[in-house]
Amino acid sequence: MNIILTILSVFFLATFVKSFLKCKHEKKIIFIYRSFIGLVFIFSGFVKAVDPLGYTYKIIDYFTAFGLESLNNFAFLLAIFFSTVEFIIGFMLLLNVKAKIAAIIVFIFMLGFTPLTLILAITNPVSDCGCFGDALVITNWQTFWKNIVIFIPSLYLLLNRKKLVSSIGNIKQIGIIGVGVLSIIYVSIYSYKNLPIIDFRPYKIGNNILALSKEFYELNDSIPLEKVIIDAIPTDKREYIAESTYLYEKNGVVKEFTEIPDSTWEWKETKTNVISEGYKPPIHDFSIYNDTEGDITDVILNDTGYVYLLVSYKINKSNFLGFEKATQLAIDCKNKNIKFICLTASTDNDILELKDSLNNKFNFRINNEISAQTETIYYYEKDGEVQEFTENEQPDSDDWVLVGEEQVGSEQVKESTDGFPFKFYSTDETTLKTIIRANPGIVLLKHGTIINKWHYNNFPDKCDL
Repeated sequence: MNIILTILSVFFLATFVKSFLKCKHEKKIIFIYRSFIGLVFIFSGFVKAVDPLGYTYKIIDYFTAFGLESLNNFAFLLAIFFSTVEFIIGFMLLLNVKAKIAAIIVFIFMLGFTPLTLILAITNPVSDCGCFGDALVITNWQTFWKNIVIFIPSLYLLLNRKKLVSSIGNIKQIGIIGVGVLSIIYVSIYSYKNLPIIDFRPYKIGNNILALSKEFYELNDSIPLEKVIIDAIPTDKREYIAESTYLYEKNGVVKEFTEIPDSTWEWKETKTNVISEGYKPPIHDFSIYNDTEGDITDVILNDTGYVYLLVSYKINKSNFLGFEKATQLAIDCKNKNIKFICLTASTDNDILELKDSLNNKFNFRINNEISAQTETIYYYEKDGEVQEFTENEQPDSDDWVLVGEEQVGSEQVKESTDGFPFKFYSTDETTLKTIIRANPGIVLLKHGTIINKWHYNNFPDKCDL
């Protein structure tokens, strides 16, 4: 990618300078510049339009990084707006319809976004800019240089916009633009209400999750983790090594974990510290577990039968009618002895509320078992200050004096799944959003291969395989 950007930079800079030296190929230069920007903007707008929910997630990531979470409700509308505007600008330039207006808009675009992407490259609040969706992932620095490349021809077209003359009549030009606007908006709405018409993610139909993550584990076993040894390995042969930490909240307290905690905690953010750049497998963060059975990822991916995965990254933000349809399908799967499970990043309370709602609809037999748990709290004193310590904690020095202890009891509700057609398992929220662009959505697996995917608007009634 860096080589391509360098070549394009040299080409556009050279032709830009040459154009002011009585160049005889002015029309060709205008055509090349107009076509190049047009194709780039059409591609950028289209790959966003086919995955409007994915682009919405990216905009929310930026809002979160800059402390603008209050604007999250506008993210979807902004996703539709930006993808439409980008596509239409490219459409106008490529077809040379109202190209003068397009040239002005492109330059304003680049005048605003070029310095912005420089700030993003320096601060790096979000690792992937999302400018080409999941179709082409580039770094923030590559995004900045990409904008520099586009800025040169956009400035040329602005200065020579009077020469962007079309042979098509004014009314026809407006009609062509209208068709383009309606078409790209239709693509966005259709992809939102169903699933992306083109899936650029590693979890697309036909891909094998096990195979796309297997190479990572093989490399992980063969390459040592010591930084000194890593630096001695050529970059293209290194393993991509990263440490992830997870920020979760419970009772107003945010805590950082190295492993995903139990479902009583609510996910806030995932941080990734890259130890070694190198080969990064397409899928490296897929896991399925719960407190009772532990990690069952390998069991699910190696199952030679069919497995339905009901995916909901947040139950309290999901479509309840979709869960009703999924439950009907799960009942049919249970009767036919076909595995059906739910993956979510929701808390236990959200899961219990959903179960209660579904129970009111389907009248399942659900029995709650209450188990008592006790924990010892120790009180230590130092310099007149008394502090609490749990059983797993110790004072930081011998100056602390034990002054008392207390047994604290708590009750934990363990819900029996008698009659309920599926179980709930935990998976990282970002991973769930990547797997399917629907909340809820269903993925059909067989031996780790994705056989099919459904939006909640299109759930099957029965598991007829």
